[in-house]
Amino acid sequence: MKLKTLTLGISVAYLMLSCNPKEILEPELDTNLYQIINGDTIKVRSDQSLGNFGINTNPQDLRIFYGDTTVHFKKYPVSGNSTKKPNISKIKNISASNQPFRMIAVGGAVAAGVRDGGYFNEGLETSFPNLIANQMGVDFKQPYFSAEDYNGYGRAVPTNLNLTGGPVPKFKEVSNNTAYLRKGNNGDFELKPFLGERNDNYSIPEFSTFKSEMNAKNTGFQRFKNIDNKAINFTELILKENFDFIIVADGIGMQNNGNLLDIEHTFPNGFDGYENNNSKPWENTRRSSRLEFLLQVKERKGLTGLMFTYPNALKFPYLEWVKKEGVLKQLDTYTKRSLYFDELKTILPTPRIDSLLGKNVNMNIKPFISENKKLFYSEGITVDKNSFLNYYINKNSETINIAKTLDFALVDLYNIYENIFNGTYTTHDGIKITSKEFFSSDGIHPSVIGQVVIANESITAINKYYGLEIPLLNTRDFLK
Repeated sequence: MKLKTLTLGISVAYLMLSCNPKEILEPELDTNLYQIINGDTIKVRSDQSLGNFGINTNPQDLRIFYGDTTVHFKKYPVSGNSTKKPNISKIKNISASNQPFRMIAVGGAVAAGVRDGGYFNEGLETSFPNLIANQMGVDFKQPYFSAEDYNGYGRAVPTNLNLTGGPVPKFKEVSNNTAYLRKGNNGDFELKPFLGERNDNYSIPEFSTFKSEMNAKNTGFQRFKNIDNKAINFTELILKENFDFIIVADGIGMQNNGNLLDIEHTFPNGFDGYENNNSKPWENTRRSSRLEFLLQVKERKGLTGLMFTYPNALKFPYLEWVKKEGVLKQLDTYTKRSLYFDELKTILPTPRIDSLLGKNVNMNIKPFISENKKLFYSEGITVDKNSFLNYYINKNSETINIAKTLDFALVDLYNIYENIFNGTYTTHDGIKITSKEFFSSDGIHPSVIGQVVIANESITAINKYYGLEIPLLNTRDFLK
């Protein structure tokens, strides 16, 4: 089930200019100048010889950037109000007795603290694994960017400027204090390496499987080569570490590898039946990098940890930005319903769809209409939201059974997210949380408040399962 998701690379507005340019985008201005979208900037040009801007743009990058902006680091009250460290001796099992307690996290963008489409120090600091560690009084080493590169990469800020008049949110790219070592106009980039001596948060924005290769281009993986330049994939990098407690958060959000979900075969019974799977080595469809990783974790007797059920990503706000009905209505306006690909159940908020629906875009250059070209897979999702529920049922059954086998605590994020989607979720300290508060501007990853919600739900699960008394975070502290 292929589709293009929100990437952390440079995004562009796909708007091919042809015919009479003065009729294309002409906001009300007091001069004879007008604005057009060109890559990730806004050009103000005279109405002569505009040419064909955008020819080299990549329509697969989904965010639409109108220029750039600067954002300064904001400090949050990460640590709780407790002056006494909780007793966590019950979950200290693996490390040598004379070594301090060590917790690690492994997973994707949510556990990495990604928000507003970016991976940056402020997000890392307010990531739920770090919030949990602070409440536990644990020294949790994060892969922070250097102080001068605190905005990391991919971060964006919403803007009200909307030249197309389309429904897709527009952003300004954060350009100050970034961690790019090299950044190409085609979306390629290289990041400055992580220079820390130790890392405990092995959650990567572009995580797709536990076999993700460490030399992957245009990803956060490249930062960790200096930790172990011999490690080929994620599993090798993590399992060489010694730790007491592990947070496994691999399926919480949408993945940035071109798929809504990286679907491996699910095994609802967990390890039961999988360990004795008789598939041939070349029959990869019956293997699961997730279960292979966790089987190796299982060998570490007495290890404690935390796992999560998968929330329904098909309900994320990102997939609500464009309505299928709106696309069909627009096509009907031009008697072009035949251009719709009937298998598309949900429409992605791509720049091309934004231009198709944009009230300021002349019909002569509207994508699909002007080319008489059919919408296809890159514009949406072909699975029905209701029928895909079986995937979550099976995957979450797998997670629940694995957690039982490993003797790990479990957070039922599926139902927590459902309550948030339905507007029925209230925090322990009386704050009502809806999707508006829970998600950041990218419509996929949690906001700071969203991270606090996950952290407190995690602490509650850990306390209940292991008999601890870790204090909860005060939600109101993060509303200031």
